[in-house]
Amino acid sequence: MRVGDTLVVPKLDRLARSVPDAREIGDSLVSRGVKLSLGGSIDLADPMGKMFFNIPGTCTEFEFRRVRGGPPADAHPARAWRWPRRRGS
Repeated sequence: MRVGDTLVVPKLDRLARSVPDAREIGDSLVSRGVKLSLGGSIDLADPMGKMFFNIPGTCTEFEFRRVRGGPPADAHPARAWRWPRRRGS
């Protein structure tokens, strides 16, 4: 990509899977002079643009890890405990 080009991404999860990766890509684009269009133009050089870039990224990473990670080991502690069985029944 060249200076002044715009990278068009329909959804943030298509750009990166984690917030650190998205930030790295965003910083790389800014250093090259490339704009990012995420459903609309976002100026990553502007503090407000960076904030609007990071908020959906955080939500996307949370959703991805929640779906991929499955329930935590202690999600159903009551199911692990059972009533003792009677002897002789």
